[in-house]
Amino acid sequence: MIMTSPKEFTSSPVGSIPSDWQVRRLTECANIDSDNLDTKTAGNFTFSYISLSE
Repeated sequence: MIMTSPKEFTSSPVGSIPSDWQVRRLTECANIDSDNLDTKTAGNFTFSYISLSE
């Protein structure tokens, strides 16, 4: 795959991003392991890592 630099950027809540990208909540595009992270987890919790394996 050939990667090229985006020509246009747009402002987003997380800063400037390529105009064809979207900012989404992690829960909208990933499965959350409820054995390790549930709805009671503090909103300011930070991850040490995120596993991308199934």
